[in-house]
Amino acid sequence: MDHVVFRGAVEQQHLQQLKQVAQDVIRPLMKGLHSFNHVSEMLLCIEPGVILRPESQCFHDIRQQIEKMNEKLQESQSIANTERRRIDGETEHLTAELSHLANQKSQTMSRLNDLKMTLNSHRSNLESYRASLELEKRNLQSAKNTRDNMRRRRDAAETTSAVGAGLFVIPIIGWIAGGIMLGVSAAEWNETNAAVDRATEEVDRCESQVDEYTDKVSEYSSRICQAECDITMADNKIHEIEANLRAVSVKREFVADVQEKIRHAVHQLGQLCVVGSVAEVQTRYMIVLEPVIQVFEEMTTALSRITGDELLHTEGIHSLMCDMKEKQGKLKQLVDSKRSLGYDDYY
Repeated sequence: MDHVVFRGAVEQQHLQQLKQVAQDVIRPLMKGLHSFNHVSEMLLCIEPGVILRPESQCFHDIRQQIEKMNEKLQESQSIANTERRRIDGETEHLTAELSHLANQKSQTMSRLNDLKMTLNSHRSNLESYRASLELEKRNLQSAKNTRDNMRRRRDAAETTSAVGAGLFVIPIIGWIAGGIMLGVSAAEWNETNAAVDRATEEVDRCESQVDEYTDKVSEYSSRICQAECDITMADNKIHEIEANLRAVSVKREFVADVQEKIRHAVHQLGQLCVVGSVAEVQTRYMIVLEPVIQVFEEMTTALSRITGDELLHTEGIHSLMCDMKEKQGKLKQLVDSKRSLGYDDYY
């Protein structure tokens, strides 16, 4: 597969995973934001000058929404934390696999170099034995030619000799064929046959060596081809893992960003969980409202880069954020009006 196409496929796969993570984070986050917005609505409904005791239903309802808000934000945080741990595990696994493959590739390349050196040696030996074989074949042919010439000389001598004079008496040796005596000597004939036998043996030996080294060249060529194939496969796998690591790094960066923003929001909103009165709720609420809205805006921007605006519109985050800002303005007006009426001690 083309590396560019593959990288695109990997990025798309991880983008889909990121979108799923974003959806998982958004669902409880939305519920937390709704609770946060409900607190704004409740605070806006409190009449100036009215002091609500901790045991009042209004205070109970506000505390309930604050606890629900905190619970849902922590649920989102838990999802982000779990995904972060999963990504860290995936990164560790991919890094270990990459190291193993790089090691494996290095060993295969070293083995490939050894195989190529051995193949060159076998090819050199093969060429040498082929040259020797050609030489021994010429020697064999020369020996056969010599024997054939000797046979023709003998045959020619036999035809020109009288049949009666074909036998000669030699002391000690006795009677021998006259044709051989006339054409060639017995020693020459025997030596010529021996030369043919020796040349035949050398040809057979060289042919055996040529066959042996032909097999070795074929074997090592095949082993080299397999090693090169293994290296190509390792390269492809390495490119695949590197593409995955890059995509996982982007995913980790996104999750870490969302994780940090949720942690910041939880910290800010945690100040509302320890209040003892409605007045204290309103005071602290006004303190954390602006930074919390800012955090959620940043988080919404981060989420939209992954999911696109469509999901955020579908989940109603944009409209909820607008509503929160509107209530923020109303709460500021309410605080200002209460102060103008002389309720400063209320805060």
